[in-house]
Amino acid sequence: MLFGISNSSQSGFGSSSFLFLAETEQQEACKKFEDISALAKTELKDLKKRRVLAFKKNLADLADLEIKHAKVSFLFFRARLCWKKNVCSRTAPMNENASCT
Repeated sequence: MLFGISNSSQSGFGSSSFLFLAETEQQEACKKFEDISALAKTELKDLKKRRVLAFKKNLADLADLEIKHAKVSFLFFRARLCWKKNVCSRTAPMNENASCT
C-alpha cells in the first residue's frame, strides 16, 4: 500500500490517474508559488522605497538637530568666553549677532 492506495489500483488506469492528479496539483502549487513570489517581490520593492524615504527624512532631521546644537554650542562658548574675559556688557542680550568686544 503506497499513499493509501492498494497495489491493485497502482497498475493500469488507477496509476495514470494518480500521476495526472499529482502533476495537476504540482502545477497548481507551482503557479501559486510564482504568484506569491511576484507579490513578495513587489512588497520588497515597496519596503525598500519606504525605508529609503524614511532614511532620507531621518537624515534631514539629524542635520537640522546638528545645526541647532552647533548654534547653541557656539552661543554657549561665546558667552562663556565673554564672561571669562569680563568684556561683555551685562545689559546686552546674547544672540548670534552680539559680539564680545
